[in-house]
This record gives sequence, C-alpha cells and structure tokens, in this order.
Amino acid sequence: MSSMQGITFNQVSIDDLATMLDEKLEQKLAPLNETLKIINTQLEHLSRQYHSLA
Repeated sequence: MSSMQGITFNQVSIDDLATMLDEKLEQKLAPLNETLKIINTQLEHLSRQYHSLA
C-alpha cells in the first residue's frame, strides 16, 4: 500500500481488478436479468397461447 497526499492506494493485480469489476457488474445487472427472465417467460406463454389458437 502506498499513500499520496492522504489518498491510499492498494496494490491490486489486473486479474483481481477484473474479478472485482466482474462481480460488481454482475451485482448491478442482477435486477435487469431477473426482469428479462420474467419478460421471456411471459413471451413464451403468449407464444404458446397464440399457437394454440392458430
């Protein structure tokens, strides 16, 4: 760890940084992914209803 004018920097490897960013992105996208799953389920249901009428 090094310090510069009261700011602390941690030594982080590129792989660790990539992992941290990936985890953060996954957290941020989780609600959107759940919403998309719900929409997909509804579309599949509507598609089955449509095909049963045809």
